[in-house]
Amino acid sequence: MGGEIVTRAFYPLPLFPTVSVTGTRCMLTCPYCRGTLLRGMPSADTPRALDRLLTALESSGALGVQLSGGFTAQGRLPLEGMLGVVGAHSGRLYVIAHDFLVDREEAARMRAAGIRRVDFPLTLNPEVLGVRGLKASPRIVEESFEALLDKGPSPVPHVLVGELAGKPSGEEDAIRYAAELGVDLVVIIVFTPLPGTPWAGAAPPTSSRVMEILRIARKLLPGEVALGCMRPREVREKVDVEAVEEGLVDRIVAPSPRIRRLERYAACCSVDSASLPMFRLPVE
Repeated sequence: MGGEIVTRAFYPLPLFPTVSVTGTRCMLTCPYCRGTLLRGMPSADTPRALDRLLTALESSGALGVQLSGGFTAQGRLPLEGMLGVVGAHSGRLYVIAHDFLVDREEAARMRAAGIRRVDFPLTLNPEVLGVRGLKASPRIVEESFEALLDKGPSPVPHVLVGELAGKPSGEEDAIRYAAELGVDLVVIIVFTPLPGTPWAGAAPPTSSRVMEILRIARKLLPGEVALGCMRPREVREKVDVEAVEEGLVDRIVAPSPRIRRLERYAACCSVDSASLPMFRLPVE
């Protein structure tokens, strides 16, 4: 990318919360999560509950929402029965979904309901797919991603550094694939050991490994690079300042307080660039 990099800071809470549409249920077996991440999310696992929650969010001044939750055994977020409710609220809330292995018909229904973006956990590594508990090939991942590009909301690849218990996990291949398709934004996140999970004792990737991936992303990607919300404290402390100073990231979620003079937004970092002004926070 040419020209000076302007880094934007993103603070999703409280105006852009994440909601689980499955409660704490998930059919996958990702050993770095096992449903742990779902426990802290507001739950709305029926259309009626989702309608009530989205109405309450609108009344409280929320600007957007990310629809997340556990995946089915086929690697999908079970949104099918929820899309009518989503459509009733998407004119007032900027809606992002966290989804994965969708087909073209589902992608089209999501777009018709007013979902704007899909946070897509991109990997082309068969070992990673197996660890997630999926019987899916890298080609199925590509078909799902391309279905969203063609018929659905714009997918935003999320590349998890160190998904295999902190070890290299094919991140470079995922970034190259995203670059070939010319996506406008890729979010880099970092494996974070969580208490109560099988990989609670694993070490996260080193800061130098995270910086290596960010440099590859900056070199290859035609669009923006974000450093997302999942990253362990030690990575946040060591990487944030260096990544911003080196011009490796355009966006960063809840950055280190040592970083100053950032544009600030009350949103998920996946929001498209044209919509950012509606989320801009006053200069501190």
